[in-house]
Amino acid sequence: MLRKSDQLTGACRSYFEKLKAWLQKESRTTFSNREARQALRINASNQKRYMLELMGNYHIRVANGKRARGYEYEIVSYEEYEKLKRGIETVLDEMLHKIKQSNGSPVVQKQSEPLKRKKASKLAE
Repeated sequence: MLRKSDQLTGACRSYFEKLKAWLQKESRTTFSNREARQALRINASNQKRYMLELMGNYHIRVANGKRARGYEYEIVSYEEYEKLKRGIETVLDEMLHKIKQSNGSPVVQKQSEPLKRKKASKLAE
């Protein structure tokens, strides 16, 4: 459910989480595409696609640099994924609480009856 409510694709989210972990491990705040590509061992075309998606969703921004020399990027928020998780958990807890209050008991799914088959002799008529 968490992946479905995320703005990022699964592959991009995976890249972003690895990028955040690498920056925290190295005690860094900014990075270049080349440094990240080498550290995370990712191919350039995939990284470009991920970076465009991350920038489009405002997860990464340009910290400094110029087009001719390259840019330094920084992560806007390290806690955004945790906030998303907590938000989903809160909504699910509220919904479960409302269901329990309205019925007084948990929801039980009814078993459906098996389909009745017509006899082949009746179909031929």
